[in-house]
Amino acid sequence: MKNTIKTFLGVLVVITFTSCVTDYQGQIPDEAEFTATNYIYEGDLYKYYLEEQISNANNQTSDNQLNFWKKELNNIINLEKLGLDLIPPIPPCPTPNECGYEDLEYLLVDSKAEKVEVIFYDSNDKAIGGGTIDLLSPLPDAKGLINFANLKIENYNDNLYSIKVEVFENNKVTRSYLVK
Repeated sequence: MKNTIKTFLGVLVVITFTSCVTDYQGQIPDEAEFTATNYIYEGDLYKYYLEEQISNANNQTSDNQLNFWKKELNNIINLEKLGLDLIPPIPPCPTPNECGYEDLEYLLVDSKAEKVEVIFYDSNDKAIGGGTIDLLSPLPDAKGLINFANLKIENYNDNLYSIKVEVFENNKVTRSYLVK
């Protein structure tokens, strides 16, 4: 009888612990409320990066490189054209040092991405938040084109200087860039 009770209590503890660990990992809610300050779209970060590259190009930049950057710009999904009911970020976002990311909760990303690594750095190049995200969920009403995930800056301060992004598709990095 004592063995039965011990076994039952052991199973109960394991089940309770397992369900709590899953909850603690931050499951993406079925319904997420997006505001002008609680999400960032990876496409906006990439667009900003590409526009900076193009505007800083000089006569040593090859035509092939310029054409590649322009083609990449055209391939970024425009969230407004999808008809999503999202409040756009407050300008001048996504510029890291001019945005307030203290309310950041979500990352939106092209659905082709299998995982995304987003690291936030301060002006001393010290990582202050972010990480690798491989639990992506389809964004409702995005026609399967955009996924989202939880993303917070654990040690946010007003000293946010840069954001490093790596996007993975088919277990390979498809783009890697740094936005300052």
